[in-house]
Amino acid sequence: MNTLDIKPLIDEITYWKGKFNKGNLDDIFYELSFFKIYIKFEQFLISSFIHYAIGGASFNNYYPKRKLQFTSFSHLEGITIYESKKYLVEKPESINQLSKHIFDGDDNPFESMFSDARFNDALGPMRILRNFIAHGSQESLQKYCKLCNENTFIEPFQYLLKKNKTTGISNYTNYVQLIETHCSLIYNYNK
Repeated sequence: MNTLDIKPLIDEITYWKGKFNKGNLDDIFYELSFFKIYIKFEQFLISSFIHYAIGGASFNNYYPKRKLQFTSFSHLEGITIYESKKYLVEKPESINQLSKHIFDGDDNPFESMFSDARFNDALGPMRILRNFIAHGSQESLQKYCKLCNENTFIEPFQYLLKKNKTTGISNYTNYVQLIETHCSLIYNYNK
């Protein structure tokens, strides 16, 4: 059975907090840090979804009630593959939709994350930023520029360091805090 492991994500966040607290880092490292943390976040989300969907327990030894009783990863994968052999559980949005059908309505380990307005408001921009940093394609550039809503192009690290008007903290800090908080809730899930 798949093991629930939040350590790689927490280690990545802790590593970068330590680096930034020491100072002497160029601001461009905020891009690298965000990218690495976001990738670990996606990996944790996918692995925890699989873990719970096939009957695994949380860190607190709690087993969420499931509507669908998948018995293994291959069983889950066989049901969640669609055209061109793409696996549905590749991004957070898919997990939000699938989890509603797999877990009992009031016993969904992912519900708190996807019902949090702050997290949902941040998820789209985080994904746009991740895609632009990773690909730099014309499409990702257009989406990124629309996200920034600036008259002139700003680098991703500038966007990350920009203070969010709602929270009063930088976009970087907001995103990392949301990821850390919600992943900890998923890891420690207990109804």
